[in-house]
Amino acid sequence: MRAVGDIESSLGAMIIILVERSGLYKALNKTSRYCLKNLPRRQTSSKDTSQNLYPVRRS
Repeated sequence: MRAVGDIESSLGAMIIILVERSGLYKALNKTSRYCLKNLPRRQTSSKDTSQNLYPVRRS
């Protein structure tokens, strides 16, 4: 299980680097902040906010 988590985190880091280089990072950052502000208070646990900071896995 831990190996899967390591692979996912490294993939996420690679995607984040690619997004930063392609110039989409600023747009993603704006939308993620907007989504975080508009989330209902009861849903904002530490896990949720950390996942929503980088909306990478949208298909």
